[in-house]
Amino acid sequence: MVGILAVGLGTITITLSSTIAADFHSLALISWLGSAYLIALASTQPMSGKLTDVFGRRSGFIFCLILFACGNLFCGLATTKAMIVLGRVVAGIGGGGINSISTFIASDFIPPRRRGMWHGIAMVVYASGSGFGGVFGGLINEIWGWRSAFLALTPLTVLSGLGVTLFLPARVSTKQTSLRSRLGRVDFVGSAALVSALALLLVGLNQEDLDAVSSHYRLEVLLPLAAAAFVAFVVVELYYAQEPVISINLLKNRTVLGACIASWFTSMSLYSLVFYVPLYFQLRGANTSETGVRLLPEPVGGALGSFSSGIVMRLTGRYGVLKTVVLATWVAGATGFATISMNSSLALPELYLFLVGFGQGGNLTVMLLALLSSVKHEQQAVTTSINYAFRSTGATLGITVTSAMFRRLLTNRLENVAIPAGLDSEIRTGGLGDVLHRCKHPEQATEKYCGHLADGYMHALHGTFLLAMSLAIAGFLAGMVTKNNQLRTSFEDDEAAHATRISRDNSSSYIFED
Repeated sequence: MVGILAVGLGTITITLSSTIAADFHSLALISWLGSAYLIALASTQPMSGKLTDVFGRRSGFIFCLILFACGNLFCGLATTKAMIVLGRVVAGIGGGGINSISTFIASDFIPPRRRGMWHGIAMVVYASGSGFGGVFGGLINEIWGWRSAFLALTPLTVLSGLGVTLFLPARVSTKQTSLRSRLGRVDFVGSAALVSALALLLVGLNQEDLDAVSSHYRLEVLLPLAAAAFVAFVVVELYYAQEPVISINLLKNRTVLGACIASWFTSMSLYSLVFYVPLYFQLRGANTSETGVRLLPEPVGGALGSFSSGIVMRLTGRYGVLKTVVLATWVAGATGFATISMNSSLALPELYLFLVGFGQGGNLTVMLLALLSSVKHEQQAVTTSINYAFRSTGATLGITVTSAMFRRLLTNRLENVAIPAGLDSEIRTGGLGDVLHRCKHPEQATEKYCGHLADGYMHALHGTFLLAMSLAIAGFLAGMVTKNNQLRTSFEDDEAAHATRISRDNSSSYIFED
């Protein structure tokens, strides 16, 4: 149930993002709804490994559930853009902890060879949550409005918290020491520098005001500040952090680095698609509930890809060929979206969603097992945190860059189109649904600007889909760098194999080492 709730919120936002943006008269809010959530993920997930090592998995889990519930409540009651963005930040902190801590708990008890199958089961829960979130969000919006979709999740989260309290053992894995010494082990400075870099980058790229002077000012000031914050983060991690939030030494491991970079690019590609594919369906005439149904192939494919990959690795103890298959499937789906148009059969984007989901689900499982098999057992939680950091920052950048590109392409395409004055400002600050709704009326459908509007939105969508395809290809290439370690059935065998790999020559094949 916790997994269903965590991913349900994300798909509710994906389905309702254009509706919420239209309600607040801000097209840029589409990006903020996703980026605010994901930048909070980026800040908490790297820290969650250390914090739960110190204070226990159950305590961290319950704390994240509380934040998740509060974030939903803020979103449902929001009266301003700032309030709903704040709610997304709070929910992101909670959701990030829920996702990462559940992975740590599984890794604590399940050896690598069996871990893939259990990760596949978790992805089935993910698919249930995604399907629930998209359809539920669209249906509730049609009946009671988008606020009710957020508010309904709050009591369900409280119920989940009661279940965690009753059934998850309270264990603290480290010896009892003072609170001050425990907090001293957490790299707050490094995490703050990382979050600052991401926030400055987000604000610099996610500009609601498309005025050229304002755009140049933000790029010239905020992006250099983001770069400086990133440099500060690297310096802190290398020279000052007692226990770094991202260990540079672990990134020297070829498999860890390759898996993290692959996760970074594929997350950028995924969120470039999932936040704009709903706009394509709405451009073709679907309402929010219909859009939620049409998005179902992606989580279904994700569940099937992850579960089948887990079964294959459980039976064979290998993932070399499987890695190539799932990444190639992902690229095929992303490439398909780069070829669709207003005249394409609606079956095609649903097929491509399935391929993207299958490839991403399988990729998440394969890359997780590649990471776990390349480090010692006591390093697995920290290494998993690193991977989550790359995934969440990639997702954040994917939404931010895609949003900036989409708005720029749309504005440029419609620059010389004669659009009524009132509608022109609505296009620049409003959502797709309200704009095209006018063109569905018989008395306005014949207006020339309606055809230009559809062409402008499709042009912008095509550019974002091309970007998603390019990022998927980059993720494929990065994934090929990872070594293909054999997966062991027990922690003892895995430790012995890890010691053997340290002394092994690293010149073996990147793709099909068996």
